[in-house]
This record gives sequence, C-alpha cells and structure tokens, in this order.
Amino acid sequence: MEENEMMKEGQTPSSRSSNKANISSRVISSMMLAVTIVLKFITEMLPFANLPWGGSISLNLVPLTLTALYCGPIWGLVVPLLYSIFNFLYDGVATPTLNTTAAFVILLLDYVVAYGVIAIASLFRKQFYQKKVWAPFAAMSLAGVLRLISHFFSGVIVWNNLWDYEGPLTPDFSPASLTYSISYNAGYMLPTILFSLVVLAYLLPALYTTFNLTFIKTLYPKSLAEHPETIKENPIPNYSKLAVVFAGLTAVIAIFSTIPALKVDWLGYVTIIMVLGIGAYLVYHFVKAKTSDLSMMMYFIIIAILVVALTLSIVGILSRFTYGASVYVPAE
Repeated sequence: MEENEMMKEGQTPSSRSSNKANISSRVISSMMLAVTIVLKFITEMLPFANLPWGGSISLNLVPLTLTALYCGPIWGLVVPLLYSIFNFLYDGVATPTLNTTAAFVILLLDYVVAYGVIAIASLFRKQFYQKKVWAPFAAMSLAGVLRLISHFFSGVIVWNNLWDYEGPLTPDFSPASLTYSISYNAGYMLPTILFSLVVLAYLLPALYTTFNLTFIKTLYPKSLAEHPETIKENPIPNYSKLAVVFAGLTAVIAIFSTIPALKVDWLGYVTIIMVLGIGAYLVYHFVKAKTSDLSMMMYFIIIAILVVALTLSIVGILSRFTYGASVYVPAE
C-alpha cells in the first residue's frame, strides 16, 4: 500500500530515500557551517592564536572535515567554500595591497583552495561509517596538510613581495623565501591540525553513536546502506583505549614548542595541562575502574609517552630563555 501511494505521487523508493538524504545533508551542513563561523569569532578573541600577517590556530578543521565525512564530497566542498568566502570578507586580508593580481592569488590560495581541499576527507567516508578509528584521523590529517601546502605556495608567490604594489607578481623560490613560508604557515597550521586531532579523539565515541539516528542512516554510502551489518564490525572505542592517541598527540604538539623558528613556545604550557589531564584520567581509571580494558604494559607505554611529552614541554618553555633567546628576542 505504501509503495503504491509513493508511485501515485510520482516518487520511487529510491527517490524518496534520496530526498531524505538531501534534507539530512543540508541540516548537517548548515549546522557545521554555523559551528565553523562561531569558532572563527572565538579564535578572533584569542590574541595569541592569531598571527600578524594572517593565519590562526583554530579548530575550524573539525566541523569542515566532519561535513565531508558525514555528507560526502559535494557538501564537503560547498561548506568549506562558503566559509572561505565569509572568512575572506571578514578578514579583508587583501586590503594591504593595491595589486589586484596579488589580491586574486591570496583569495585563491589562502581561501578558496585552502578550504576547498578539505573535501578530500570524503575519501575516507565509507571507513568512517564502518567505525574504523584510523579513518577520521587520516581524513583530517590529509585535509590539514593539503591546506598547509596551499598556504605555503601563497607565501612564496605573493607574500614575499606583497608590498611591491606596482611591481609584477613574481614567485620567490629562494631558500630564504621557502624557509619563511614553511615556518610561518607551519607555525599555525601544524598546531591547528594537532589540536583538531585531539578534539576529534575526544568526540569520536560520541560521533559513532549518531550512526544509529534515522536521519544519519539516510547518509550511509550506498554499499553500506545495502549491507548495514558491516557497520557493526568495529566496536565504539572508549576514552581509555584512545588514551595512547591523546598521549601521542600531546608529545607531537610538545615537539613543536621546542622549535624556536616557529615561535610557539606557549604550546609547552598547553601540553603540560594536557599531560596532567591525561595522567589524572589514567589514575582515576586505574583506581576506580572495576574492570580495566588496558593492560599494565599499555599503562606503562602511555606513562612513558607522557613523561616524554612533559620533558619536551619544559624544554619548549625554556627555549625562549636559553637556546632560542636570539630568535624570540633578536639582538639590537
């Protein structure tokens, strides 16, 4: 009876399903775009997160990547592009130059391409819905690295001669230009990628629970929609099993605090807080948990990583006053 009614309305079961998927995609995409814009305003209120010539350490990579993972490549491209236009208009970053070619390249490489490449995260969409833990981390890492590459080329093509208003736009691939561009852009993009991965790790168990929602099921890739039992192959990871991921990311972030050229020694303070938080969770889990899903060997591995992270954090903080003093406070 229901199928006959759909046929009378001129709709097949597949078209009805497609309509539901489109509605779900629009709702999720709108929500993710709103979250990204809110994160933009929050970042603007944190002076230490914004670099003087553009670029900021933010978490906008999280909702934009999740859009591609949930909704696929089309919406995974549309939402970042819409945000890139908003971001460009809000920043007004092209105003320092009267060179229209330079302004166009800035718009293209620092906004349209830099955010558009995030759509590539949709390559891992099937694995994401199959609850393969590595998939969202790989998707976000790849999207972040491609965005860094786009900003890097913008640096060597435009920003090396931005103030030459009347001169031609000539790319500068000299060692000094390459070093400046990679160090400047890595200074905010690498922390952005790493912090986004940490947030993703905390969100992942909650994200997996959404797969049971009806409006999310309409977004399953076709192969999974036809065989939904494959989604249950991997159990939802809990926070204790992800503790080694948190610890490893903390250690990687701490490494960047030790590199004076990036001028992000303040990351050392952040990673110390992260070490203390993860350590407190491990103690609580070890003492209070009736049954532990972590072996003693895993506890020792996580603790060893946290000790390394703590050491690197301290070195990073002290770098401003020791081996990196000439970089942080240049001699007059």
